[in-house]
Amino acid sequence: MFKKIFSLSLAALMVISINTTVFASSSQHNHEPVSVGNVIHTETGNDVVIKVNEDQSFYTAPLINSLLKATETCSHTQLEAYGSVTAQSNSYNKSDSTYCYRIRTVQNARCVQCKKTGFKFYGSWTKYKHSYPLFSSTCKECGYEK
Repeated sequence: MFKKIFSLSLAALMVISINTTVFASSSQHNHEPVSVGNVIHTETGNDVVIKVNEDQSFYTAPLINSLLKATETCSHTQLEAYGSVTAQSNSYNKSDSTYCYRIRTVQNARCVQCKKTGFKFYGSWTKYKHSYPLFSSTCKECGYEK
């Protein structure tokens, strides 16, 4: 019992003396509904969702003039991500009391069998909670006030 109290008080003293964040930003996967046929608006144009995984990550193909580009489509279902990974972030408005921002990965993809490229792989969103410094009610990431 004494060891438990001693370790808890030691931890509290370390937090106070170092002035670190008491509530570290924890991540949680959010399963937003994505389905085949949804249109994703990107910087380079529009993409249409062609395959959705169980964790709500998905693959897209380019959509040009509201039609799926025939040369970019593939009947194969074995798509793989390749190349460099880029992060896509999205901040919430300051009225969200739980989450500060979210991030997902975006990567080029190709068919494993026929090697056609032009597809994209979007990872599922990972949400990050507000992070408050010790004895503060303002999020240090976005400025949200409790």
